[in-house]
Amino acid sequence: TAMVPIATSTGEQLEERVGESELLEEHAELGDAVLFTAIPLLILATALWWLGRRVQRDAPIPRWINLLVPALAVVVAVVAIVQMVLVGHSGAEAVWSGE
Repeated sequence: TAMVPIATSTGEQLEERVGESELLEEHAELGDAVLFTAIPLLILATALWWLGRRVQRDAPIPRWINLLVPALAVVVAVVAIVQMVLVGHSGAEAVWSGE
């Protein structure tokens, strides 16, 4: 999550050097959206860690929380993976298309 702003910043610097194109603009827009999946994923990963520690201590946790948090984590992880694949694919298209 901490690396997303760094990657975005270096990408913007590269865009200034290379010049703008439609494919590069699409790549930049998709890259900007990565933070919107990375932050929820970090929050849910932290929640899973916290739940695991509570289970180790035999602390009572409502069943719905034990079901909801992992399910949300899986959904957000899948969305984050799809987002990263789209960013990578659009970047490869921008590089290899010759535009």
